[in-house]
Amino acid sequence: MGMRWSVVSAEHVRAACQQVAKSGSKSPSHGLVVVFEGQRLPAKQVAKVAYLLATQQPLDTPLRFASGETLLNLLRKHGCHVERIAAPATGGDGEGAR
Repeated sequence: MGMRWSVVSAEHVRAACQQVAKSGSKSPSHGLVVVFEGQRLPAKQVAKVAYLLATQQPLDTPLRFASGETLLNLLRKHGCHVERIAAPATGGDGEGAR
């Protein structure tokens, strides 16, 4: 059975942001992030917790879903400021230091 993202409300997303912020999740250096009260939180983790809260499942329930524009749109729809941070350039031309 597919996930029913329509059950997730702005309240679930806000509660998820608070939960993820309290959990001490490391601020992502790249990827999709939610900016919440000055912290950068992993967007996929926020969405997962929001979904689990909305469906009244334990927070350690494993979920598999793709992140991307659909996830961004869901979080933005519920008032989140979402950013996409580019991965740092690997730098160099393939040659080692001399």
